[in-house]
Amino acid sequence: VFNLTAGLRNNRAELGWTIRLTNNGQFDGQVQVTDPQGRRNLGGNVNIRNFNLAMINPIFTRGEKAAGMVSANLRLGGDVQSPQLFGQLQVTGVDIDGNFMPFDMQPSQLAV
Repeated sequence: VFNLTAGLRNNRAELGWTIRLTNNGQFDGQVQVTDPQGRRNLGGNVNIRNFNLAMINPIFTRGEKAAGMVSANLRLGGDVQSPQLFGQLQVTGVDIDGNFMPFDMQPSQLAV
């Protein structure tokens, strides 16, 4: 499923989206730019729910792989010149094996 909305009203540009991948989580959010011809302040949110990193395995060469789950609840702030991102990002069971990495990664957790 892929939904996209965009609009301009009351001196505010808005963009919203939902991307739902079969058996692989969801990516959705909305972004607003207030006063798009002047200050260009940012607002909105970005959400990632249960995105499986194995989805990117086709870009790797033979013997390389990625595993793990990504979830995030992020809020946008600042302006177009200096955007800010607030919230939480969590990667669980992350394990990336790649020839481009000079070390062997063990399954790990990351929370920011």
